[in-house]
Amino acid sequence: MWQKLMIHLARNEKVKAYFQSKKKINQLATKFIGGRDEEKALVTSLNLKKANMHASLFYLGEYVSNLEVVNKTVESLIKISSKLSKEHLDIHISIDPTQVGLHIDKSICFSNLKRLAENIKTDTTLKHKNENKCFLMIDMEDATVCDNTINYYFQLFEKDLPVALTLQAYMHRTERDLQKIIKHGGVVRLVKGAFSESKKIALTSKNEINHAYLKQSKLMLALDAKASGFYPIFGTHDDQMIHKIIEIAKENGWQKNEYEFEMLFGVRADYQKELVNEGYKLRLYLPYGEDWWPYAVRRVGENPKNIKYLLRN
Repeated sequence: MWQKLMIHLARNEKVKAYFQSKKKINQLATKFIGGRDEEKALVTSLNLKKANMHASLFYLGEYVSNLEVVNKTVESLIKISSKLSKEHLDIHISIDPTQVGLHIDKSICFSNLKRLAENIKTDTTLKHKNENKCFLMIDMEDATVCDNTINYYFQLFEKDLPVALTLQAYMHRTERDLQKIIKHGGVVRLVKGAFSESKKIALTSKNEINHAYLKQSKLMLALDAKASGFYPIFGTHDDQMIHKIIEIAKENGWQKNEYEFEMLFGVRADYQKELVNEGYKLRLYLPYGEDWWPYAVRRVGENPKNIKYLLRN
């Protein structure tokens, strides 16, 4: 119920307009957002690099039905990719299909995803020579767009473009999708799942979701996954789960630089430093842009402890 309430607040246009109309960015935004434009997002990325962390840039906005906004999103991500390339940072971009036209026209969406992936491939080839982990990370949204999202990933992968896919452990279909990507030596960011889905589509209890996440993590760190060239990314703040994943990786001969953990910017900063100090690769999901309210309030929904940042406003 709490999560559903926060999702409702995130999608309420009047509430969003009220908060985002404030002249000064407030504490809720600054806690979870890396900047309101490309320049500030780049500064945050450089600061993360100094702390031996990597970034996955996400231009704020979701469920877009305005073509002008779609075009603005694509142009901003191309712009930030160029800035990352010049600074020799990972060109790692996260994108929701609904940000780039899925709710307008499927062909527009695919064309934009392809353009972004081709741009990353060009910059990677010219500037980095594939030394860094540079991907267009296609985010997974709610179940209504799951099929399209996975299809887009495979179409781009078959074109030898640098793409990765986010899978949600609580979906009943995820293990099957994951095995297919592992077989082809792809890249997956595994998360637990943040949408309120029905029992027909997804697991709903915490214990079941944790069990599924661990089972799928074992698949991602299996010997055949390593042999196929698969690259595992574990998106979680659960330290107990992370400890189990590290043990599995050690048992199967994975080196610390052959997989990575990913967390949200502004969440469990102290623990993030601990992981990095122990030599593990860590990437932070780094949102930037003006449309910050839906993203920030969902972070409150995922962890009620963050309610203080909402109430303070």
